[in-house]
Amino acid sequence: MKTSILALLFVGLLAPVGSLHAQIVLHLDTANEKLWFSGADTGALQPFIIGQYAGWDMGDNLNPMGQLDVSAAFTASSGPGSAAAIYAYPTGFELLLITFTGGSSSTFTADPSQIFDYEPLEQSQKDWLATLIGTSVATHSPGDGFSPLQVVPEPSTYALIVGVGAFAVAVLRRRKA
Repeated sequence: MKTSILALLFVGLLAPVGSLHAQIVLHLDTANEKLWFSGADTGALQPFIIGQYAGWDMGDNLNPMGQLDVSAAFTASSGPGSAAAIYAYPTGFELLLITFTGGSSSTFTADPSQIFDYEPLEQSQKDWLATLIGTSVATHSPGDGFSPLQVVPEPSTYALIVGVGAFAVAVLRRRKA
């Protein structure tokens, strides 16, 4: 019985990793204040002033305080001429993926080797960004076909959780012996 509980716990920890297919994932390394993206997603684009776009809203989007250009992390199937940016607000962020060339739909593919430093953000923004870990952020244009953006911690966090769990199991077994 105890083994099956541990197995369920382990599967529960890994379930988010298995469900990350066919969507864009935002990885946060809060210890080093770095972020990167992985995955790909396809959907219908919404008209924009200078092209077509897909976007995800996280929190309050009033009074912009800065922008982090993350264009290097994304390619668009609709052709060259795309841009991506994270707009920072006092208590929120917005991720916009824009394509300037034709098509009403596109596949955006993230390059996880492109790592961005978010250290210049205000401390309140960094703290707010950390609260997104483990959440799913819907697009702000419902019905466009893009999956929610998943926000996950850096991989070392999972290793730490598994390590602590293994240590706890070892202590419990030792006490019973």
